Amino acid sequence: MDQDDILTERIEENKIAVSSIIGTRKYQQDAVRVPEGEYDEKHFICVLSDGMGGLQGGEIASQITVDTFYRDFYENPAIDNYSAFLQSEIDKADCLVSELQNEDGSPMDAGATLLAVIIDASNLYWASVGDSRIYILRGDSILQINEEHNYAYTLRRQVEAGTISLEEAKQDASKDALISYIGMGGVSLIDINEIPFPLEDNDILLLCSDGLFRVLNDEAIQLIVQEFFYNIPLAAQMLTTCAMENSTGAQDNTTVVVIKYNK
Repeated sequence: MDQDDILTERIEENKIAVSSIIGTRKYQQDAVRVPEGEYDEKHFICVLSDGMGGLQGGEIASQITVDTFYRDFYENPAIDNYSAFLQSEIDKADCLVSELQNEDGSPMDAGATLLAVIIDASNLYWASVGDSRIYILRGDSILQINEEHNYAYTLRRQVEAGTISLEEAKQDASKDALISYIGMGGVSLIDINEIPFPLEDNDILLLCSDGLFRVLNDEAIQLIVQEFFYNIPLAAQMLTTCAMENSTGAQDNTTVVVIKYNK
């Protein structure tokens, strides 16, 4: 068996990989759920959530979010409308998180972003709320396929309407503030693809919390994934490692899920 055969085997053995670091934070508020052990490679869900809230609020919110989606997906094997399922789960998780209370009965005021991807045969379905990202890397290209729900979203529309300049939008100090998240009690913005996205052989899906792309730009992310294309676990690990090493200040929790699709 030559080196190319070994690398090809490694691809087949490692379809999904996760890497998560706490960064310089006191708490790990990212949560993730992916299939483990034996699973149907043509029918699965992966969920990532970045929590926010004082003390352990964000940790609880993100864990509730990923657990809700993951559990309900596998407890309902006959889902016939993935877009409707994802919408329903967003409403359910939002309700659960918004009702969280502290020990004294006061509102916990916790929240979380959401990324959920479902692969069914060669079709990709996704849902996102907040500012975590989903990338598709195909050949020599990298494409972010979901919309971020932060104030920059509003600013872009003001630029399109001609009410502010592009430079004003770039300089706005509030551009990274979330305007939609799980736990707000009525999610205002949701990104769900109604038409399935067709996957191609050797596509790489990358789910990541903002700790990654606040430090590494798209080009750097693409170069890392391409360098370790034949070793998915190492690609995931190197993404978080490079984010930590290249951070110029406090490093946020950083979590990535790397999925390699083969027909």
